[in-house]
Amino acid sequence: MAEQLSLSVGENIRIYYYLPETIHGIEVEKSSDFKVAKIVPVTRPATPYRRTRDATFDKPPTPFNDPALTPVVPGITDQDSISDLPFKLERKVRKEDDEYWDRYRMTPKIFLSLEEGQRLFGSRFGNVSSIRIDPSIAENEEALTDLLLPELRKVGIDVGLKPTPIYWQQKSAASGTTPFDALFLSLSFFVIIAALILISLLFRLGVEQRASQWGLLLALGWPPRQVRRLLIVEGAFVAAIGGLLGVVLGIGYAYLMISGLRGWWVGAVQTAFLDFYVGPQSMLIGWLIGWFASMATIVWSISSLTRKTPLNLLREQINEVPSLAKGKKGSKLFVIAAALSLLALIAIGAGFGLSGEARAGAFLSGAMLLVIAAVLLFHRSLRMSKRSSLSDIGSKSNWDERDSLSLLRMASHSAKRNPTRSTLSVGMIAFASFLVLSISLFQAKPTESAIGGFEYIAESSVPIIRGLSEQAERKLVLGSEEEKLNGVVVQSMRLRPGDDASCNNLYQANQPRVLGLRPDMAERDAKLAASKRFPWAGKDAPHSEAEKASPFAMLEREGDGSQEHPYPVILDQNTAMWSLHQGASIGAVFSFNYDGRAVYFQTVGLMQNALLQGYLLLSEANFIHAFPNINGYQVFLIDDADLKDSKEVVALFESGWGDEGLDLTRASTVLQSLLAVQNTYLSAFQVLGALGLLLGTFGLAVVQMRSVIERRGELALLRAVGYSRARVSSLLLAENSWLLLTGVAIGAGAAMAAVLPAWLGGQSIAEFTWPMTMLLIVVATGLLSGILAAAQAGRQPILKSLRGK
Repeated sequence: MAEQLSLSVGENIRIYYYLPETIHGIEVEKSSDFKVAKIVPVTRPATPYRRTRDATFDKPPTPFNDPALTPVVPGITDQDSISDLPFKLERKVRKEDDEYWDRYRMTPKIFLSLEEGQRLFGSRFGNVSSIRIDPSIAENEEALTDLLLPELRKVGIDVGLKPTPIYWQQKSAASGTTPFDALFLSLSFFVIIAALILISLLFRLGVEQRASQWGLLLALGWPPRQVRRLLIVEGAFVAAIGGLLGVVLGIGYAYLMISGLRGWWVGAVQTAFLDFYVGPQSMLIGWLIGWFASMATIVWSISSLTRKTPLNLLREQINEVPSLAKGKKGSKLFVIAAALSLLALIAIGAGFGLSGEARAGAFLSGAMLLVIAAVLLFHRSLRMSKRSSLSDIGSKSNWDERDSLSLLRMASHSAKRNPTRSTLSVGMIAFASFLVLSISLFQAKPTESAIGGFEYIAESSVPIIRGLSEQAERKLVLGSEEEKLNGVVVQSMRLRPGDDASCNNLYQANQPRVLGLRPDMAERDAKLAASKRFPWAGKDAPHSEAEKASPFAMLEREGDGSQEHPYPVILDQNTAMWSLHQGASIGAVFSFNYDGRAVYFQTVGLMQNALLQGYLLLSEANFIHAFPNINGYQVFLIDDADLKDSKEVVALFESGWGDEGLDLTRASTVLQSLLAVQNTYLSAFQVLGALGLLLGTFGLAVVQMRSVIERRGELALLRAVGYSRARVSSLLLAENSWLLLTGVAIGAGAAMAAVLPAWLGGQSIAEFTWPMTMLLIVVATGLLSGILAAAQAGRQPILKSLRGK
């Protein structure tokens, strides 16, 4: 620079620079004069700097030849040209400037004393931009750390210095609030169960179709163990191939689920940046788990078949003999079913004394036990019936003349021919029906109670010192316009900024946002009608009349934030359980680090699906004690129910406090976005339950088609003795419908047992339109499969069928 300006020692130079801070958003340029004290040497590099590499020197650079003397800013100091900087320069870039940039980058052109630099370029953000450490102090960074940290700890608190483990904080936050692996596994649980039952049905049917082959092997001297091993090896081979196909389909299924979360189900994650990822380890684990589950099902499904006598297998007489009227097994099934029913009643009864998710969980668990008990009783009823088939029609011991033509009675007797097969079909449909209907218990919708009777929630960019609660305070800003807000009630709350701990944030909150509530919040809540008061999932025992009138008064209990005397806090239940993973029970003590110290809280109340999700709620007095440096109010709840023109209310607030960045949003809109996460997951759950239900109807269709093949001789006999094709088809359709509707009835009845207590207790239940629609579609699909099976039976030639061909 001295060469370009022809400068020498002792001459004056004037430099121009911008002030570090703008004034009303406008850059301010200044200038200062200096006298040249010395001209220092710099070495010209052999090759210039480039964005991807440093310059190279054929001569040693001087101590002043160091671009790192100026702080490095990625995206600015690494550009190949000054013209490439990501902001507009007011002054023209000369050719000499770009040449200097290529050779020396950010190497300083002028060196000033520290004091003079601080005087000219210091600001409220500080007057030092970097610290340069002599390498003779320490050999490496580790040694320097060991040297500096003990000294910094001595004065750190005094100067406001606190170490922040940024990497570990972000890693912890990125672990998320929702365990997606467990979630999707649980979402697919009923689909997996339905698939395993279907495996059992299909493999069992395949074995039954070749019963004479297994009978021949046993008759030739093969031991039953060896026959069983042969079946298992065959099943293992088929399961292995099916598992490989399942891995491929599973990848597609996972991709569709991720696509759904980025599109149709985006409400569950509130973001579209989820990416699909699959690795060889997960594919191998998935294949192994699928193979082992399939093999366990196959082994169970063939256990009874290999106990048949060779003669029965050769004659293909493999149907179960349902005669347990006096057997121990029938009594055992009844005792088990009775015990499960008793446990179900105990669980449902206990649910009335619980709240929130625990209440719903108790009702669902009890209802699930009822489903299992009903399926066991159904199986017992089938096995305890006297053996009946269509070939027994002439036996007066089994049929009465008055009901011999009853299709429904004939259908039920036909279903009892193979109790295990019929029970598996009914159980599959019952469990899936129960899931689709009962999951509505967890769905929530915005109500007047959930928003506490407020119309709007507002937040300002900066604190408003006086708040918005008092009429006099609003009049100072709005003047005569304030009269238009007569009747508007505002609850002003202090805010300690931090992480959003609501369901809308996928990341864990390390420092949740804290609200300080004024005492008039409890006073207002106590005067409201029950339909407008915030819903509670649980609350501590009241200590005073004020606490009995409103749980918000519990926040006024004293605390100092220590572990011995924590601040009383109110949380939303979903926030406590999923986002914070702590404080989800009344009396729980937990802590977060704020401003370099641990602050302890104790849960005194849990709100349920309410507006103030994602916050820790403190009293204003405790808030001021915990965060004495935060002044003013930043979050506001506004009730304008007595006014007709809500748009004018919004305009007055947002224009009057526009400089503070006040923004109003309808409370119902905010709550809807918060509940969308929970409801979207449940909708996905219902869709997967419907998929399980479809698998159940498919299994029922397979059973029906197999039954037609097994009974073609009997069906042909009915045709031969005068039954019309339509009547035989109606018989098969009635049999299929009886099993289908029995399963749906068991599932729907248990779902009502889960939902009814909650509904009687005042909990709002989402509408059943969508789950009922899915249920009707599946029932229609099952009936259609029955019609197809009946039509297939009607097309069978009578003579060939009678001959068993």
